[in-house]
Amino acid sequence: MRPIIVVNCGAGSKPDMKNGAEKAGRIGYEILLKSGRAVDAIESAICSMEDDERFNAGTGSKIRLDGSVQMDAAIMESDGNCGAVASIMNVRHPIKVARMVSGTPHILLACKAANQFAAKMGVKEYDTITQRSIEAFKVAKKRLETGDMPKYANKWKDFEKFGMETVGAVARDISGRFATGISTGGTTYQLSGRIGDTPLIGCGFFAGPKGAVSVTGIGEDIMRKVLSKFVYDKIEAGKSAKDAAQLGVDLFEDHIPTGIVAVSADDYGAACNRDMAYWVNEEEGSVK
Repeated sequence: MRPIIVVNCGAGSKPDMKNGAEKAGRIGYEILLKSGRAVDAIESAICSMEDDERFNAGTGSKIRLDGSVQMDAAIMESDGNCGAVASIMNVRHPIKVARMVSGTPHILLACKAANQFAAKMGVKEYDTITQRSIEAFKVAKKRLETGDMPKYANKWKDFEKFGMETVGAVARDISGRFATGISTGGTTYQLSGRIGDTPLIGCGFFAGPKGAVSVTGIGEDIMRKVLSKFVYDKIEAGKSAKDAAQLGVDLFEDHIPTGIVAVSADDYGAACNRDMAYWVNEEEGSVK
C-alpha cells in the first residue's frame, strides 16, 4: 500500500509556518519509505514540531494563567494500542512519553504521576519556556486586563483573578497500518490542571482499522462533540477522509476554530474553518 503522512500546524496557523510542517512530514515520510511503521513516523514527525518554538507544543507551549507550562500529548495505532499524557511539565517531547505509556498496561497518565513516570523511563528535565512564550503571555495578560478577549475565552471576563495551535499528524504505512498523534501546550486562558481534548481518545485523536484522525481547536468544544471519533465513524461508514474531515468541521460555528486531518485506505483529508498550514507527502497545501 502507498504510504502517506499528513502533518498540521494547528487551527489558525499561518502559511509561513508550513515549512515546519514540511520538515516534520519529511522526517516521518522517510521512515515510511523505509517500510517503517506508521506510529514511528508519527512520533518522529511530532518530535520535530515539539522542537519548533513557533508551534504550541513542546518548546513552543503556551504559558498558563498561573505562569506554568503544562502539556498534553497522545499517540494511537489502528490496532487500538495507545498512550497519552496530560498536564506533564518540563519535558522536551511529550509525544515520546505518551509513546512510552502505550507500552504499559495504562493509557493515560497525568500531572505529577506523568512526570514521575517520565523520570523513571530516563527522560531528562527540560525547560520549555522561551522568550517567545513569555512575550505571548504578557500580551494575553494585557488582553485579560482590558477585556479584549478572543470569543472562545470570553468567560474569563467574569474572573478578575484570572493560542491554541495543537499540532498533529496522521499516517498510513505500506502494510496498511494507521496511526495518529497529537501534542499541545493548551491555551493561555486556562487554569493549572486544565486538560483539553488532546489526551482523550475519541476527542483529540482516534485510529482504527479504517483510518486515523487528529484534530485541533478549542478543547472543550471538541470534547463535547467527541470529534475525532465522529470523523472516524464517518470514514468507517464509507465517507472519504476528505468528506469526513469537512463534516467534522461543519459541526462548529465559525467563531470556534476547528481543524481536522484524516487518512483512510483510499485518501486523506484536511479541513479547517481558519487558515491551517499543513503538509502531506503527496501534495503541499493550505486550507481555509
